[in-house]
Amino acid sequence: MVGKLLPKWTEEVPDFSRYCTVDEYLKSSARLAAEFPDHVKLSALGHSRCGDEITCLTIGNGPKNALFLGLPHPDEPVGAMVLEILAEKLARNPDYVAESDFAWQLIKVADPDGARLNEGWYGCPSDLFHFVTHYYRPTEPNQVEWTFPVRYKNLRFDRPIPETRAIMSFMEKRRIDFMMNLHNCTFGGAYFYLTHPAPELLPELYRIAASCDIPLHLGEPEVPYLEPWDDLASFRMYGVKDEYDYCESCGMEDPAAGISAGASCDEYAQARWNPFGLIVEVPYFSHPSIADETVLPRSRRTPALIGLQKRKEIFSALAPYFHRNRQHFIPSGLRDVLDEYFGRFEGDWETAKARALADERFDLPATAAQAYDAEKLRPFKDLLKGGQLLRLVDLAREKAKGEIEERLFSERENLAKLVKERCELQAEISEIRFLPIKSLVQAQLGCLLHGINFAEELPRP
Repeated sequence: MVGKLLPKWTEEVPDFSRYCTVDEYLKSSARLAAEFPDHVKLSALGHSRCGDEITCLTIGNGPKNALFLGLPHPDEPVGAMVLEILAEKLARNPDYVAESDFAWQLIKVADPDGARLNEGWYGCPSDLFHFVTHYYRPTEPNQVEWTFPVRYKNLRFDRPIPETRAIMSFMEKRRIDFMMNLHNCTFGGAYFYLTHPAPELLPELYRIAASCDIPLHLGEPEVPYLEPWDDLASFRMYGVKDEYDYCESCGMEDPAAGISAGASCDEYAQARWNPFGLIVEVPYFSHPSIADETVLPRSRRTPALIGLQKRKEIFSALAPYFHRNRQHFIPSGLRDVLDEYFGRFEGDWETAKARALADERFDLPATAAQAYDAEKLRPFKDLLKGGQLLRLVDLAREKAKGEIEERLFSERENLAKLVKERCELQAEISEIRFLPIKSLVQAQLGCLLHGINFAEELPRP
């Protein structure tokens, strides 16, 4: 049934110029519930730390539950736009919903507080400097995605933030049969996480990405311990237990000591209900090299070490600004991010370098995609810290007076120049191409419909 909707719904995605705001999502959900009271219900699950309501739209009443989670990371708004479209289509097509095996559960905004801190770039997503200097991503202990309770070997985590508790409460009250945690990446290509093997689904996911002009991400994996489902761009869903086991296999005496957060949302759902889970990562900007499998006359180790050196150069350029002005920074989520980054970078960098030197997999020849990933994509994540540092200086300036305000003004000017030059260099050497919001939404929506169509045929455990 759902597969029949795919061509029409994806083709009807509008040509967005910006991402919606939190208030717009809340307003549209309330409007749909009021307009279609017979089959659309809006419920409050809880509140964020700053008082925003966490809400869920329930559309239909099938025997199975499909849960869709938007903005699990507040710097990843593509999925919330997908749910905005999906909610409208489901609400206006009650016959389709009635024929479905699912009650469709849509949580458009899992982290409204963090999303509001990103709204500065939601309206201008194709300007790299603007994106970098309005970007925010919280530390893992403050993320909805990574603060679900877990007990594993020596690891104990039971400090879910309010937003996480709201989602936990929802999942504990109803069985989840299909789950799509709507993430997206910043830079690279499309890649996929699945909880269960689905060899017949993967070609459809790849076809959809290609039809939206999004290359597959064939560079280095997001984390070193991913288990691939095939030799392209799909992996078994991973969680904090996998990180623990990997650290243990590397000889770390107490892996729990290096883990500051908890289980992922999917990991928590798997432990409770074992749903079929799908994550579709699509990037804001990309380059064809990320899908180039041409084998280069050098090992993977060479670009890995080059990329690490570039990362250290960015860190070293930013660190003096942070340490000189740390005493003036206002306590905030932004300050937590930078405290963690500047406190951990050197240790994490040494660990990554040691792995690149010792891991036999880095003896293999590098592909063009792996080299592009290591040398041009990875250092961009450090540049994002520069943008967050600039925001922190701006916040300090608003409260400062006299000589301190003058000094922060000078620091701000110099730091802004540094970040802008780095953004221009990044854009030049990476030759990045910003992808239209429409294409990203079409890709995730198409994969969502194919994914739930696949899950509908699975027997309920």
